[in-house]
Amino acid sequence: SLHAMHARVAAFYRGELSSVDDVVSDEFLAPDFTMVLPTGRPITRAEARTLFAPGGRMPPKNPGFNTEATDVQVLSSSADGTSVVVAFVERQSTGAKRFTTAVMVPASGSEGGRYVVRHMHESDAA
Repeated sequence: SLHAMHARVAAFYRGELSSVDDVVSDEFLAPDFTMVLPTGRPITRAEARTLFAPGGRMPPKNPGFNTEATDVQVLSSSADGTSVVVAFVERQSTGAKRFTTAVMVPASGSEGGRYVVRHMHESDAA
């Protein structure tokens, strides 16, 4: 689900999706979702909605934007959830590489093993 969420965010950046609900969704995010941005600023799910909303702080649409997972490492896994580190390379003018650490928990009411992101921390790679 982390890959699907990043694919959805990339489509949003390219202008293929326009609704905040396309990216800040119960399909991918736990109700108590939190995130630390690459700048070090922590945000809540409500603040994430504001970032993606029209007039928010997300960069302008970039039709060539893409992101690719180049490495996935499971840090821990139990019945309570899974922690992973994923390296993403953003395919745009900068080719920036970013690491995403995510804590994923079973989705509420999910009997099929579906997970949602409870916490995410993104950092730019040196």
